[in-house]
Amino acid sequence: MKSSKQRKYLMIALVICFVMPAVAQVMAFFTYTPDFNAEFPVYSPDFVLFLEFGMAFLLLGLTIIGMKAEGEGYILAAGGFTAQAISLGLAGAALFEITTVSNRETYEKFYYITVTSNFLYFPSLLLIATYDKFKVWVRASGFIASLPLLLSTILFVFKYRNYTVLEEISSLGYTLIMITQLFWAGNVYVNYRNEVKESGS
Repeated sequence: MKSSKQRKYLMIALVICFVMPAVAQVMAFFTYTPDFNAEFPVYSPDFVLFLEFGMAFLLLGLTIIGMKAEGEGYILAAGGFTAQAISLGLAGAALFEITTVSNRETYEKFYYITVTSNFLYFPSLLLIATYDKFKVWVRASGFIASLPLLLSTILFVFKYRNYTVLEEISSLGYTLIMITQLFWAGNVYVNYRNEVKESGS
């Protein structure tokens, strides 16, 4: 049985890790707004650096909650959190491909890497859906958030190459994913409060 202090630290760590990516993304968009008006979207390296800062917290949070889920006996969910961390880490690393040169070749390489990461991301949602410590609507929100990424993946696989449109669709998807992770943070906090009430500590 975890001590009340350990449970509290775990809750705080997870909430911070799932909130920080959204904070970093908002700061990045307002500080270094991408240019979607050119032939190819233009991202500042500093914009990507902001995103990667938030991504570091996200990957840490996914690692922690994966270990937590495993300790609770949710092996499939633990695998899902781990797979999602690998997928999003791969997608994040690919972002630096398009910060220095914006042309068809660099975007094609970027999207091949991104689509490959999506092949792992989608199954991870199925595994995470087995984690019934999250409310049903919270688990469902992950699938809803993934729809833009699914659309951009399908379009790219079928040779659609308008990268401005693809990036707008993908950006919507990643924004919805960040919102889903805020739901995760809220659910983690609510679970902690309920555990405290039940244990009387």
